[in-house]
Amino acid sequence: MSIEQMSFLTRSEYPLNILRELEKQSLRKSELQTAISSSPSRPTVRRILSTFEEYGWTQDNGGYQQITSAGTRILERYSDAETSIKQLIEKAPWVQRLSPEDATFPVQELADAELVVSKPTRPSSALWTAIKLFDRSISRFRVVCSIYNPMLFHGYRGLLELGVESEAILDLQTYANTTKNPYTHFVVDESAYSNYQPFVLDYEHTLGIGIYDDRKVAVAGYNEFGDGKHIAMIISSNDKLVEWAISLYESYRVQAHPPTIQSSNSI
Repeated sequence: MSIEQMSFLTRSEYPLNILRELEKQSLRKSELQTAISSSPSRPTVRRILSTFEEYGWTQDNGGYQQITSAGTRILERYSDAETSIKQLIEKAPWVQRLSPEDATFPVQELADAELVVSKPTRPSSALWTAIKLFDRSISRFRVVCSIYNPMLFHGYRGLLELGVESEAILDLQTYANTTKNPYTHFVVDESAYSNYQPFVLDYEHTLGIGIYDDRKVAVAGYNEFGDGKHIAMIISSNDKLVEWAISLYESYRVQAHPPTIQSSNSI
């Protein structure tokens, strides 16, 4: 399918409406005029059908216009593109906060994702949502954290105390802030819990990932380093988004190292 063919469906309201009508049922040319609510003229219908036949999207079958398999495929591809554009617009606050190398998510699957955005009037909405995602029924939890927030850390400490197998990857600044406060030092203490392993990145980041078993994910982007003001986050149990988030987590996991290595270096 060429760009010219795809663009033909968008030149006016008629081509797409006619092809979608033929997907429902075969019709005579004269019947298409009344079947389309916007009532295209006969010359318009004929011209559009002529182009459809040229592209192989429809064929004449005993005086009836019939959609072909190629016509069905073009509608599917148009629908996918339409969904992608819609989701990029709806989820723009989140997409805009992801770095280009992280924005490899399957766009169409965002339709299943919940969007949470913090605002000047509700600066803690995303963080409170993250705390409420605490799930004591899970058996494994993995997280990338680029925000220093003692309340968030202690909210999830309950998972460690329940024996849930856990990993945490901290960006460099979050690690530095955590080690300075005895109240949060457990986050980087490899000996604090036998079921917990912390890791450190050698740089600052603006990304957050929470993986609840292999069935739910929360992925957040921040528009500045440090305390993560104005966070945008998606939450999803969509299999493809979960798979993407796990793959993204693993890409940072191979870059990270235990805090015992980091502690030998100055920050």
